[in-house]
Amino acid sequence: MFSKNFIFTLLLSLFVLGACNSGGSDDVPQQSQPAETESEATASIITTTFVLEDFIQTIGGENVEVTNLVPSGGDAHSFEPTAQQMIEIAEADAFVYNGAGFEGFVESVLNSLQGEGILTLEATTGISLRQGNEDEHGDETADEHEDEHGEEATDQEHVEEEHAHEDADPHAWLDPVFALQYAENIYELLLELYPEYENEFTSNYTDLKDALETLHNEFEEMVSTADRDQFIVSHAGYGYWEDRYGLEQIAISGLSPTNEPSQRQVQEVIELGESLYMDHLYVEQNFTPQVAEMIANEIGAEVLYLHNLEVRTDEDIETGANYLSLMRGNIESLKQGLNE
Repeated sequence: MFSKNFIFTLLLSLFVLGACNSGGSDDVPQQSQPAETESEATASIITTTFVLEDFIQTIGGENVEVTNLVPSGGDAHSFEPTAQQMIEIAEADAFVYNGAGFEGFVESVLNSLQGEGILTLEATTGISLRQGNEDEHGDETADEHEDEHGEEATDQEHVEEEHAHEDADPHAWLDPVFALQYAENIYELLLELYPEYENEFTSNYTDLKDALETLHNEFEEMVSTADRDQFIVSHAGYGYWEDRYGLEQIAISGLSPTNEPSQRQVQEVIELGESLYMDHLYVEQNFTPQVAEMIANEIGAEVLYLHNLEVRTDEDIETGANYLSLMRGNIESLKQGLNE
């Protein structure tokens, strides 16, 4: 039975979530995924992205039952859990989320779970997050902002530092090296849940670690043989490839794919794409904005796909795609677009 405090907090959280979502978003279906029958030997874990679901299943094997909140083809940036999903989280053994401001609903969920004995994990713990580049092609750059406000910007340095985590780029899982930290954090969580399965968890974690290191080497090799290092993409979710591999994303919109680019941003991307003779433009598996297609037509670019690994498509599920196979698909897609 839930405590009176939990029930009150849950109802309050549901009210807040409902108020925040009152405008409605037709982009994401709110139907929860049916849960599988839970056996006594399994830990029930709720996740917010496919990467977390995949890593937990890979390391935990038959000892875990994982349910991902966001349905196939959905957008985790704008997703809001249903009342039923909030109850499922409360009944689970653990709740694992990305963090770094990626899931807008997480704070309400965590407040609801306080004192209920449910393990929670922010998967980006221990990762040096890069700062977002929302203003890379925006109407007002950081320098312009500082010039306009002068001393006010200096006075606000402590506020900016306090909110640095909120302004971070949350897509760290796309870097195979940082994905290793995700895997380690998940491995430690599973050991805390079920220490009696340490040997199995350790074996599975070691295999995943080796596979991620191999993936990193494959990514490096692809970049080292590419003809160019710039690519146009529908949203700025690939900054960690810039830091790790020296690639440069030319993003149409900001860190969230639902951010609408300004007319100036669109024109800048078109001019840059034409000047660099870009003949490919990347969109994502769960979101193809019309503006991206318009830019591709304007500069005569072929549309290719990158997988952000936030959620899988129905086709991904049918083929049994996982983190490693989807990332190798990204490498092959980049190889096509970065070579003339």
